[in-house]
Amino acid sequence: MKRHSTIMFAALILAGLLGAQSTVTLPAGFDAVDGNALTSFPQDTTADQRWQWHYDSAQFTGITGPILITGIQVRAFSPGAAVAAFNFPTWNVTLIEASTDYLSGAHDPTFANNVLTSSVVRTGPWTGGPVSSTGQTTADWIDMGITGSFLYDPTTGNDFIIQISKCGGGTGWGVPMDGASGPHGTVGGNRYGHVSSCGASVSNFNNDEFVPIVRLLYTQVSPLTDDLSLESIDAPQSSGNPCDALSTTETVSVTFRNLGSNLVPSGTTIPIQLDVDTGAQTAMESVVLASDLNPLDTVSFTFATSVDLSAPGPHIVEVTLAWAPDGNVANDQQTQTVTSGGGNTITTFPWVEDFDGFGAIEGSSIPPANWEQEVTDGSGPEADWTFRSNVTPTPGTGPTGDFDAPGSGFYAYVEDEGNFASVGLLSPCLDLTGLAQPTLVFRLWSESAFGPGFQENVFSVDVLTYPGGVATPQVFGPVGHLGSGWRFQVVDLTAFAGQVIRLRFAASSDGGGTGHDIALDHVRLFDRIPGPGQAPQPGLATLDISASETVDGFPVSSGENGPYFTSASTGDTMTFVFGGEPNQSILLLAGPLQPGLTGFQNVGQFDIGTGVDPMTLFPTGVVLVADGTLSTPPHAFFRTTSNGTAVFSAPLPPLPPGPWTTFQAALFTSLPSVLSLTNAVQINVSP
Repeated sequence: MKRHSTIMFAALILAGLLGAQSTVTLPAGFDAVDGNALTSFPQDTTADQRWQWHYDSAQFTGITGPILITGIQVRAFSPGAAVAAFNFPTWNVTLIEASTDYLSGAHDPTFANNVLTSSVVRTGPWTGGPVSSTGQTTADWIDMGITGSFLYDPTTGNDFIIQISKCGGGTGWGVPMDGASGPHGTVGGNRYGHVSSCGASVSNFNNDEFVPIVRLLYTQVSPLTDDLSLESIDAPQSSGNPCDALSTTETVSVTFRNLGSNLVPSGTTIPIQLDVDTGAQTAMESVVLASDLNPLDTVSFTFATSVDLSAPGPHIVEVTLAWAPDGNVANDQQTQTVTSGGGNTITTFPWVEDFDGFGAIEGSSIPPANWEQEVTDGSGPEADWTFRSNVTPTPGTGPTGDFDAPGSGFYAYVEDEGNFASVGLLSPCLDLTGLAQPTLVFRLWSESAFGPGFQENVFSVDVLTYPGGVATPQVFGPVGHLGSGWRFQVVDLTAFAGQVIRLRFAASSDGGGTGHDIALDHVRLFDRIPGPGQAPQPGLATLDISASETVDGFPVSSGENGPYFTSASTGDTMTFVFGGEPNQSILLLAGPLQPGLTGFQNVGQFDIGTGVDPMTLFPTGVVLVADGTLSTPPHAFFRTTSNGTAVFSAPLPPLPPGPWTTFQAALFTSLPSVLSLTNAVQINVSP
């Protein structure tokens, strides 16, 4: 290695101009070639560590002068490796012009003794991922997100060091990092570190010719006296999720740097222009320097003029410096695309997703439009919800078919073959403005082959509110084994009325074993307005005909106000289920539906009839179909059994399509009122 005077080097740098951004891979030759070695240090270990990755200056091939390093990237060891979501509480990076050679024996074990010049370019946490496998020749690069820059000239012969201090444990990549290795003196790099301390001053581990493969982002420096470079547009940033729309008054902030060799004095006025969406919004303002701007120093500036970026979709923000003495206009402009969310928000209710109409493929994990698989909950087999129409792979652990259209429709499903605490499925954005009592209903199949209490998985629903995506966990659940069948579930979302939300349906698969699948179908969100009809009276008087429901999809078992409805075609079996006190007579009535026609205190209201008799206040236009007080058949059969129920079935006769009639029953009780009225059920004839 050959050393030049630090003063001469600084003079060269201060006479600099940055050109276009370029990249260089260290060691040389591995940009599009997978490495021949790998390491778990430090990105896939929980131990605190400190490292110096030492690269020979000769690896900076094709670089003929000083450069400004602005980015560092690393990658997984193989294009087939997927990097998990990672989170390191402290990942500090220092870039160093080395005072020693990279070779084993020349690099000093004391970290500080290898430093000629240095700069701390990032501090604090480093989070990212997951990063999918590529199937290409190498894995994708992962940026370390440095916030500073470093001036380095490989032509001096001084080597280059990346120093990393990882503290506080954290969650690692789950896979090794790519590296290069070979015989002594052939690789052009070595690593030296302490494997259990991030504040150590001396290394306790090193390799002979092994070093991680990195890619540096840099710009070349060349001489110029007056040059201001617009470095970055710092704000606004994209909203980051599909539900957050940007505002009508977004702030625009930028950073620019003095790349010339001349000082720009305090009080200098620098014109700066703002353009949004190619002339849709413009502003010309001025930066007045509050202090001298020395060579290589930066200044931040915020426009007084705000911009409207509330329209969903991408916006182009362009900022241009217009300083007259500037000798290099090529670096005076930055353009940034900023995306505002909110473009696919659901605003019309009721909203229904039954997973039947979006073109699902059996076993696919591709969700309906604007739904998303949660990307931070895990990776690998069975880490997502899948969509099925048939029976689950393991009988007795999940649905036999779709809820609404068995054999043809689809349902969403989590197979109990993974080992995940939560597998999340995110709904579209839902704007609940105008809904007084937003209510979520859905069908859930949660069946463990072993029954309750053993190797159970759980299901829950979270709500994310926007802006910000703030989570309210478990507005429903967690629930475990419910048994075989699609169970009707209700979630009151009144607390979120007027807000923009997303729903996160979360199922676990880490209960142990493989016997508890979880499935979801017929998701519906609406404004819950109580119906005008008589509600079922559990234990006194209820009527269900072939799984009837309210207009909002509530079954009779929900106790929701009526009326209720059911549909059938000619010849279909109609099943009447009555509920009341044991051994009581049933009066079955039929007539046209007219909710709230008349009522009696402690008995209930009639929802059928054509009018009201002014003398008796009983409804007119009602037919007595069966009288359980009579001893003659078939009337005598219309009595509840000892368990308080009565069930009758009959085929639907040939009838024209449309509403046929509405049934309502009066059941005798032991109460002083003697009678109680059931809810009404209208039968609609399907073609």
